[in-house]
Amino acid sequence: QLGLGNDISNILVITKINKYLCKFGYKNIDIRTNFSVITTSDDKLYFIGENDKGQLNIHEKTSMDYLRINKDNIRCKKVICGNNHTLMLDYDNKLYGWGNNEYGQLGLGVISIVEELTEIVFTENIIIKDILCGDNHSILIDDSNNMYVCGDNQYGQLGLGVNDTAITTFTKVNNNFDIYKWAVGSNHTILISENRDYYVCGDNQYGQLGLGV
Repeated sequence: QLGLGNDISNILVITKINKYLCKFGYKNIDIRTNFSVITTSDDKLYFIGENDKGQLNIHEKTSMDYLRINKDNIRCKKVICGNNHTLMLDYDNKLYGWGNNEYGQLGLGVISIVEELTEIVFTENIIIKDILCGDNHSILIDDSNNMYVCGDNQYGQLGLGVNDTAITTFTKVNNNFDIYKWAVGSNHTILISENRDYYVCGDNQYGQLGLGV
């Protein structure tokens, strides 16, 4: 997952990789447990690491020990990784997903591994402002700061008032407050309102929600 080729030993010092990409310039990177997604300044995607759930957008169920470019001709505006799934937003406001989907975390309405970059189609016109991923749940924020959620909800991390195991399409959360800031953990979600109040939902077994219980 470090992209150093066949060397799979622990790397104890900061090491520069893949000089051939440096001419493009790196713009952003997102990582999870065993894989990484990198965006270059020309808005191309590169993948490295584990691919057992299709999270690298390739068919081979094998790890990639070097940076592999995404072959789809799509300019990446933002990419974000879950535990074994990936969401990408392009400059045309189209959302794409691939990888593990056993909890419906790609929002495609089905439960299955998705090995290819697949567009997520919405029934209403949503202008996407931000995308986030927990381990197995996904969140998008629209231009009015409405929140839409899908995926694993066994801890209530989607904030829907239920703890169904899987929500397979992006579902709007009906808040009684205006969202100002947002963040996700592995299985919990934190929101700050326009009034600077603090709202939480999801897993709290380590007290990560800050509720004092």
